[in-house]
Amino acid sequence: MCKTPEDREARQNYDLPAEAIAVRNVLQDIQHHLANLGVAPEDRFSVQVVLAEVLNNIVEHACADTGGRIRLEIGCSAAGLTCDVHDDGAEMPGGALRKAMMPRIGKRTDSLPEGGFGRSLIQHLATELVYERRQGQNRLSFQVRFSG
Repeated sequence: MCKTPEDREARQNYDLPAEAIAVRNVLQDIQHHLANLGVAPEDRFSVQVVLAEVLNNIVEHACADTGGRIRLEIGCSAAGLTCDVHDDGAEMPGGALRKAMMPRIGKRTDSLPEGGFGRSLIQHLATELVYERRQGQNRLSFQVRFSG
């Protein structure tokens, strides 16, 4: 399990360009960090899915036209992982988190939609989701609870 939140090693800060390769590198680093803290593989997988969806949405949507930077702070405790993500990209449509709806899936696998699953996965795996726009930045905080 994770070390206590007061332990400096259990907290990590990242500042990265809003680019796909930077996101991939940070996700790999976080996986190693969590493994070193003793987080179970299934919990690391949940964290990976949520962070990949959040960070890739920032790259592909919020910062698609402007580039920009992403600042990420994670904190690990026995209960789970807390995350604070800031970016200087475009505001979320409607200025708020909306309840995600899974895309319709037919019986044929060749007609599966290419996207539309990300927000639903985030909302299913993360708790305490809070989004706000302040001083030209998007700020998202959430927690991924551990199964243990």
